[in-house]
Amino acid sequence: MKKTNWITAALCLLGISAGAQTPWNGKSAAVVLTYDDALNVHQTNVLPLLDSLGLRATFYLTDNGGRLRAQFPRWKIAAAKGHELGNHSMYHPCSAKGPGRSWVPPDYDLDRYTQRRIADEIRSTNLLLETLDGKKERTFAYPCADTRIRDTPYIDAVKTDLVAARNVRHEMQDLGRIDPWDIASYMVNGESGEQLIALVKEAQAQHKLLVFLFHGVGGEHGIDVSLEAHRSLLRYLKRQKDLWIAPMVEVAKFICARQSAKGAATPGGNGPALKDAYAAYFPIGVAVSPRALKTDEAGLITRHFSSMTPENAMKMGPIHPKENEYFWKDADSIVAFAQRHSMKLRGHTLVWHNQTPDWIFTDSKGDSVGRTVLLQRLKDHIFAVAGRYKGKVYAWDVANEVISDRRDEYLRPSPWLRIIGPDFIDSAFTWAQQADPAAQLFYNDYNEISPVKREKIFRLVKGMKDRGIPIHGLGLQAHWAVNEPGRGQLDSTLQRFAALGVKLQITELDISVYPKEHDARARRPEDSNTAFTAEREQQQRAVYRMAFELFRKYGSVLSGVTFWNISDRHSWLDDFPVQGRKDYPLLFDAQLQPKKALSDVTNFKKE
Repeated sequence: MKKTNWITAALCLLGISAGAQTPWNGKSAAVVLTYDDALNVHQTNVLPLLDSLGLRATFYLTDNGGRLRAQFPRWKIAAAKGHELGNHSMYHPCSAKGPGRSWVPPDYDLDRYTQRRIADEIRSTNLLLETLDGKKERTFAYPCADTRIRDTPYIDAVKTDLVAARNVRHEMQDLGRIDPWDIASYMVNGESGEQLIALVKEAQAQHKLLVFLFHGVGGEHGIDVSLEAHRSLLRYLKRQKDLWIAPMVEVAKFICARQSAKGAATPGGNGPALKDAYAAYFPIGVAVSPRALKTDEAGLITRHFSSMTPENAMKMGPIHPKENEYFWKDADSIVAFAQRHSMKLRGHTLVWHNQTPDWIFTDSKGDSVGRTVLLQRLKDHIFAVAGRYKGKVYAWDVANEVISDRRDEYLRPSPWLRIIGPDFIDSAFTWAQQADPAAQLFYNDYNEISPVKREKIFRLVKGMKDRGIPIHGLGLQAHWAVNEPGRGQLDSTLQRFAALGVKLQITELDISVYPKEHDARARRPEDSNTAFTAEREQQQRAVYRMAFELFRKYGSVLSGVTFWNISDRHSWLDDFPVQGRKDYPLLFDAQLQPKKALSDVTNFKKE
């Protein structure tokens, strides 16, 4: 990689704010035309029109359809005329989970990938494209707008190989609020020329970046725009003297340079630290990945948080992928970071129905194991993991989400329950205490504010206490939204659980800017507005303010509050319940700067 590419990548990692009215390379707004999937119509219907008008675009190429090599000569010509050949990965892997994804082949199901595999495919695509255009610098487009492998972002591993990354999110962006690794774009599907031009006029009026994403142009793809609409848009763009129209790589480099010129803002800001505001109440924690600890997010973590939870690294699947084989590296790195910075560490989680390797439930022939074998495997796992981190993890989420969401069902019908029976829960807690007698042992669950589920959780914990099972606390995940919980709902929930006589912790706090939904679904037209508007900001601030008022009220029983992810740069809610719909659920924005909600949480009368 050339030195210039390392410098550009480093600038992009900063993600620093700039003024919303800053001119775009001397123009009032910027427009980027992008075309995905290396379709034949891009060479027959798009490139001739672009070239005749003197407009340049970005073509995100993939060889998933097997057509790319036959197109090589024309793409070489396109690159020579100034078009960017962007990286769309070699095989276009997408997550097969969720509505409308049955078409994804098993071999290219992103959820079956490893971080190394996707990184290797992106790098090999870079090398292939370099043979066409001779360039080291290019941008990336997330296939299917999927940014994570299971729950872990994959872009961090390849940031030094790329300049920026384009996502799919129907919004325009201010220069000062753009994360170069999450650049929004409008996916065009059937809009008229008038509708597309209206978007350009809006960008011009608001001095923003507008990125168009095209697939079919006059056919060849189910997501399509007519030739007439496409032609009308491009001719309008050609007439606009106040627009900067350039390939994504040029616009992204401009963004990074302008943001860098503003100077590196301190991650987390310069105001009072969140952890200090609550030092007299409870530790403030955050869920982390090993990669986050190697980026600028590390400074935000140590400044504002006094506790950490591994987001995925200690779950059974990642840490124990095969029988008698453990992968300790990621968890060890998080433990070491916590110790270096004198931070508390919560372990998450020892038994769960998700992210559990298939081998644990089956024998060498693929048949289901019996109760005795599965109990022994669970015991061995708990002693290995909790034993390794004995004295380093102060609290464990021993069992996670064993309560059913169905009104007429008590326990979730998982393989653990089917093969062992309900006593797998008691056994897990008993073995966790034996493995680390000093650790605090928690049961952890979501939808805790639902009256029906609340009572089932209460029943579970009380029953364990009555049976003498070593349980010390209850974790309330707190995946909330701008429309729930209400004050009375949350107050009554905390009051009810306080009656159990165990410690309470908020373990996975985030507040979505969209109304609460419990099930994954396909994206709808009304999901196109994903901007963090003033209205959404005010709604979110109100919920955060109310929640922390009640957390302080119950400070005598609440022994910790942990946020699920660090900042709006990455959140699991970006892909749930709607895949690829950007959310803004945390107290810090994508540039790692405090949002107004932080002051709502920290500015209170100390008693």
